[in-house]
Amino acid sequence: MIGSVPPPYHGSNIYFENLLRSRVQEALAVIHLDTSDHRSLDNIERVDLVNVWLGVKNVVELLWLLLTRRFDLVYVPIAPSFPAFLRDGLFLLLARWFSKAPRVVHLHRQGFRREFYDQAGKIGRWFIRSALKGTVRAIVLGERLRKAFDGLVPEERVVVVPNGIILPIDQPPQRDPEKPVVFGYLGNLFRTKGVMELLRAFAVVHRRYPEVRLQIAGGWPDQDLQKEVRNFIRDSNLEQSVQIYETVTGAEKRKFFYDMDVFVFPTYYREGFPLVILEAMAYGCPVISSKDEGTIPEVVVHQKTGILVDPRNIDEIAAAMEWMIEHPQERIAMGIAGRQRFEEEYTMDRNVERMIRLFREVIEEKEVRERQEIMAEAE
Repeated sequence: MIGSVPPPYHGSNIYFENLLRSRVQEALAVIHLDTSDHRSLDNIERVDLVNVWLGVKNVVELLWLLLTRRFDLVYVPIAPSFPAFLRDGLFLLLARWFSKAPRVVHLHRQGFRREFYDQAGKIGRWFIRSALKGTVRAIVLGERLRKAFDGLVPEERVVVVPNGIILPIDQPPQRDPEKPVVFGYLGNLFRTKGVMELLRAFAVVHRRYPEVRLQIAGGWPDQDLQKEVRNFIRDSNLEQSVQIYETVTGAEKRKFFYDMDVFVFPTYYREGFPLVILEAMAYGCPVISSKDEGTIPEVVVHQKTGILVDPRNIDEIAAAMEWMIEHPQERIAMGIAGRQRFEEEYTMDRNVERMIRLFREVIEEKEVRERQEIMAEAE
C-alpha cells in the first residue's frame, strides 16, 4: 500500500490512514510505503527541493522492495494532477517492470480523463497511458465517476467503492428546534471550496434572521483568501455572528459538530467524495452542498438528507439556508435520515469490507493465472 498519512489533514490521506489501520492489516500481510510530506497544505501540488527529494526517495524505496520481496498486489492512490501523478505513475511503472503483482489504483477526485488526461499534452498523455497499462482495477468513489478512466482502463475493471469514515459517536446529539440555527463549514479553506459564496449567502440570510450564527473551521493554504474573508466579515458587520476557528480535531471537532445545526459545503473544488459530508451526516446534521460536484448528489439525497444547490449561486445557497431556518422539524428529520443513511452505506467498516473483498478477488485472479501458466508449461 503506497500512500501518505496526516498531517496535514485532507480527505484522501485521512481515508488512507483509516484504511491502513483497519482490518486490512489482519486480512492481508501489508507493507506500507509512506509517501507523506508532513509540511503544511501550502505544499500540496507544489514542486520544490523537499518534495523532489521525497519523490526520489520513495521511488528508490519502492524499487528496493520490488527487488527484495514478492508481492501479490500493489495498491496506489493516484492524483489527477502533475507533478503528483508523475510520482504515482513512476510507482506504477516500477511495479509493472519489476514485479508480477497486479496493480490497483484508487482515484479520490473527479476530472481524471477530461480535466487531466485530455489537457496533459502529447508526452503527458503517453506517460499516463503507460503508467495505467495493465491496471487490473481502478477504484472510483461513485457511479457518477465511472467514466473517469474512459479509454485508459477497460470499463469492466473500473469498480465503485464509496468512501467511509470511522463512526465518530454512537448517537448523534438531540437538537433543539427552538434555538437560533447555527450553520457550519469544516474543511481546508481553498477558494474553490466555496467559503466566500457561503459568507455572501450568510450575509443575505443574516439580514432577515439576525439571530443565526455561522462557524467556520479549517486550514488556510491561501493567505489572500484569509484576508478577504476577514475583511468581508468586518465590512458586513458580522463579527458577532461568524466565528472562525483553525483546524479542529478530537474533542474540538466533536464540539464543533455538536454546536452545529446545518452543515453547508458549497464546493466546486473538483471533489470526488468529501469525507466531511459523511462526518456531518454521522452527527445528524442536514447538508447543503453542490448538486453537480463529484459523488455529492449520490451521497446527499436532495430534500431527504439535505438540499443540493448550484455552489456559485449565492441566492440558491441563501434560499436553502433560509428554508432550514423556517422548517425546524423538517430540518431535524433530514439530519436523522442522514445519520441513518450513513450507518447503512458509509461507515469505515462497510468500506473496509468492500476493499478487502476487492483485494482478495484480485489476488485470487492472480493465483489462478499462475496455476494456469504452470500447467501450460508442464504440458
